[in-house]
Amino acid sequence: MHIRPLASFLLCLLAGLLLANTGDNPADHAYAEGQIWAYDTRAGEEGSLLKIQKIELIGPAEEPMEVFHLSIVGISFSNKAVGSVLPHTPVSRQTLDDSVVRLDDSDVEFPLPSAVQQGIAAWEEAQGGVFTVSVKEIIDFVDQAIAAEMPAP
Repeated sequence: MHIRPLASFLLCLLAGLLLANTGDNPADHAYAEGQIWAYDTRAGEEGSLLKIQKIELIGPAEEPMEVFHLSIVGISFSNKAVGSVLPHTPVSRQTLDDSVVRLDDSDVEFPLPSAVQQGIAAWEEAQGGVFTVSVKEIIDFVDQAIAAEMPAP
């Protein structure tokens, strides 16, 4: 007599665990160009979002590295004159896996494709690197670099 309620309970528990694990791990998601993600932000930037603008492989054919070219909006830089956008930020898959929280369907404006393309072209010309730390750490780094170069008015 108690088997039926126990079986129902176990099925519900199993279904709950499967649903709880679906989509919680960003590494389980296939990243795609055009996706907008919420990420683990700095304090006060909870509305900041990132967009995957371009995905490409670089490096030797036997060991290519996946690069994700991001635009990030909603940043609160120390120097307000800089604005609130990073139009181009090249990152690794590990950076995305360590940073993103969930896909977002907001209708937020991101930099125009031409601005993103200019950033990618400058990065290619400079043979730039790829960030491998979290997005939050990247923004801290950029904020500190801007403050050192351009003190707030």
